[in-house]
Amino acid sequence: MLRKKFFEAMLLKFETHAESLGMEGDELIYRHLANGGTITALAKDAGIERSTMSKLLTMHPPYTIARDEGRKDGAEALADDTREILDSLVSKEGLTSADVSLAKERVQNLKWHAGVNNPDRFGKQDQKVTVNIGELHLEALRKPMRVINEVAKALPDE
Repeated sequence: MLRKKFFEAMLLKFETHAESLGMEGDELIYRHLANGGTITALAKDAGIERSTMSKLLTMHPPYTIARDEGRKDGAEALADDTREILDSLVSKEGLTSADVSLAKERVQNLKWHAGVNNPDRFGKQDQKVTVNIGELHLEALRKPMRVINEVAKALPDE
């Protein structure tokens, strides 16, 4: 009972926070995550612990949908951030190997997050190849017969 009351109180606190920004809770969640924000930052802005925010996002279906859609669309923002990081290196004076290493790590981290948030677009695509040995063997046996038939057709009739 105490857990349920706590959850309801935190839900109300978050909804009040969203209303103070002129939005519904699910809209705030979607917009925050779609713009590349984190759940940690969202919880901090609302004055809620991150673990509590995660439970709200899991246990309240409209928030779950907003979280999933926001993360998926937010993967685009993360991909944009990788380009900005790389572009900033081009114009940097006194570029060091440490700058390049840090940028590489940041880009790898953002790519990983984008892949997790939108695996269809940014995840690793497994390329599956199927090889049918039996079919290859039969094709190899048929090929000489086709050549023999073509040569036979080209020969003059006696």
